Amino acid sequence: MYTVEINDAGVDRVFAELESRLSDMTEVFNVLGDLLEDRTEKRFEAGVAPDGTRWAPKSQATIDAYVRRGQTADPRPLFGPNADTLPLRRSFFRDAGPRRLEIGTNKIQAAVMQYGARKGAFGQTATGRPIPWGISRPGPSSGSPPKTVT
Repeated sequence: MYTVEINDAGVDRVFAELESRLSDMTEVFNVLGDLLEDRTEKRFEAGVAPDGTRWAPKSQATIDAYVRRGQTADPRPLFGPNADTLPLRRSFFRDAGPRRLEIGTNKIQAAVMQYGARKGAFGQTATGRPIPWGISRPGPSSGSPPKTVT
């Protein structure tokens, strides 16, 4: 889990003002979390990183691998075959409390998508193929690496 502290005088003033008026910031954090979730999903649809740069397209080798396995080969970045039916782009969630907002996903591939991984970093399949089967280059998808904003 990552923790991000916001060190911005203007943001600090706004939150201090809100905290002086509210005994429980849960609803404020729920609204912020909802906005962050929505923004993340829209960026996935557009294929752009938090800084606005475009994600690299799928390689032909990846598309060919999907086709060989009889899977749909969506050409958009980070749109995979989703064997469990819940795509990464729709898996982000939030958990808000009186003084915290946690944003994250339970999808195992999220860390690889964010930070990258070398071929075989996670071992092999039952048939001896490396996981991942190729080099995965980092491509931030969920903002600066946060899961938690305090």
